[in-house]
This record gives sequence, structure tokens and C-alpha cells, in this order.
Amino acid sequence: MLETDLILGSYAIQNLQAMNETQLSQFEQILDCIDPDLFLYLTKKVETPAELDNEVMHAIQKHTFNNPLNYDSTANRKLN
Repeated sequence: MLETDLILGSYAIQNLQAMNETQLSQFEQILDCIDPDLFLYLTKKVETPAELDNEVMHAIQKHTFNNPLNYDSTANRKLN
């Protein structure tokens, strides 16, 4: 799914090199999720399952809500 790819890709670019082995393992586990479910976890539309409720998931959720792509919602508005 494009949305999860953009979120996870931008997170990885910013954080992957600084991650320790535990964090890398958690990130890998998150990557193994199916996209529709993962998107719901990242956007907190549904509760994150216990096996994914970890430091990296919390960091990615925070990243998700901090406009990681610098989206400008005003760009799509028509000028009157």
C-alpha cells in the first residue's frame, strides 16, 4: 500500500542507521504485517496488537502524526 510505504520509508530514512538490534528486530516484525492492518495500527484507528506494541511502533505512530511527507493540505484548495 502506498501510504504505508511512504510512512515506513520516510521513517526508515530518518532512523534506520541509528537503530540497535532490538529496534531492528521490532521494525522487521512491523514490516511483516499486512498493509491494510498495519495502516490502521500506524494511524491508531484500531488498537495495536500486543506483539507489535513496542518502542518502534510507538515511534512510527508518532512519526505518522508529525506529517512526515510535509503534506500541505492547502495545496489542493481552489483559489476563489
